Amino acid sequence: MRIETERLWMRPIETSDVAALHALFVLPDVRRYLWDDVVIERDVVADVAEASAASFMSQGYGFWWVERQGEPGLVGFGGLRDYEDPASGPRPEVLYGLDPAHWRNGYALEIAVAMLRFGFEECDFTRIDAGIDPPNARSRSVLERLGMGSWRRLEFSGLPADYAHLTRAEFAAAAHSRAAYRLERD
Repeated sequence: MRIETERLWMRPIETSDVAALHALFVLPDVRRYLWDDVVIERDVVADVAEASAASFMSQGYGFWWVERQGEPGLVGFGGLRDYEDPASGPRPEVLYGLDPAHWRNGYALEIAVAMLRFGFEECDFTRIDAGIDPPNARSRSVLERLGMGSWRRLEFSGLPADYAHLTRAEFAAAAHSRAAYRLERD
């Protein structure tokens, strides 16, 4: 399976991606918000890759490797996973992260739009949530540009997280929902 956008292509992460993903996840500007500034071990990334593969098999979604079209090499990742909303139980959540060398190019928005489109069109979700660390102004800006709203503060493992959501109808009404996107199945 592969997703192509205007400038990027994405495929489900594989166990062979662990070294490159680990290198991304331990970068100070990435781990600050993605891993609460903890330098994670390679085994943690291997577990993430295995859990993502299992999620694709059982639920049809997980994490995606992201490259620029025609240029091999990791730009970042995107994906969908379940999280436990304390008020309403399990919900799908969109996640994304970029190598800082690729910041300020609009890739985060492009990845997030592709993940939302996949979630709404392929997984038939009616609502997708997104969470950020409160000081992560860049991700908040991306989510607000997507139309996510109704921000609320939650706490996970003693740390605050701000969550917003987007419905399928809200996404369909937004101009970015018609951005270049093509899904190829194997």
